[in-house]
Amino acid sequence: MEEAERLADRIVIIDHGSVVASGTLAALVRLLPPAQTLHIDIEGTLDAAVLHALAAGGARVRHLSSGRANLEDVFLALTGRQLRD
Repeated sequence: MEEAERLADRIVIIDHGSVVASGTLAALVRLLPPAQTLHIDIEGTLDAAVLHALAAGGARVRHLSSGRANLEDVFLALTGRQLRD
């Protein structure tokens, strides 16, 4: 999927022999609800307000990262399945 994201101008997603979506990566990502992912691994000290709220609940953040939807997220949302090798 990463290679398709880097190299393809247009992408077609096919499920059971039918085209379910096609377009640029940006257009396909826009098919998903607008959201970014936030991954939090709990442990350690806290600095931001959200993290303070977690701490108040007894959680400790060990790792925090964020990201945007990618082609695999679009594929999963449209087909309900992970890409097979």
